[in-house]
Amino acid sequence: MQGETKNAEDFLTVDEAARRAGISHWTVRSWLQKGLLTRYKSAFRTVVSEPELLSLLKPKRTEATLGQQRCKAVGLDDDRTNLESGF
Repeated sequence: MQGETKNAEDFLTVDEAARRAGISHWTVRSWLQKGLLTRYKSAFRTVVSEPELLSLLKPKRTEATLGQQRCKAVGLDDDRTNLESGF
């Protein structure tokens, strides 16, 4: 995001971000403190980037989740018990 021009519409207050994400404002503040979200100041208020917030909310696709999706696609249970039964 560095070097990109940001519009005022791209930013949300902490309370707006919490409502948009369906989480408490304390969680947003915690993410700010941990550096998971970038803190911006606007007229004495803390605001966050909406695209950055939405990116943080997207589920991360890991090998484990990809494997689970493949199993479901071919009709295997998550615990792969069908493999033991001779599927």
